[in-house]
Amino acid sequence: MKKQNKSSIRNWMLEHIEEFIDENTGEVNCTDMVEGWDREISDGEQTLNPDHIAWDIAVEVEKFFVKEQKSLSKSSIELL
Repeated sequence: MKKQNKSSIRNWMLEHIEEFIDENTGEVNCTDMVEGWDREISDGEQTLNPDHIAWDIAVEVEKFFVKEQKSLSKSSIELL
């Protein structure tokens, strides 16, 4: 397994975030996102560790996504 650093985990999550947005609520499912990263990039066992940095990164990515969405919505309203 290739060693994953915080930046590479964040980049993967940002590139794949659309796959983990709940169709009904529009919210990012952080658990699914960490598990998706773990299956695709890691060894599939990292999500068993509740202290793994990927959990914190997923929350950071989700907060960034929400902030960006709000900013885009505000910009769209201002254009009207």
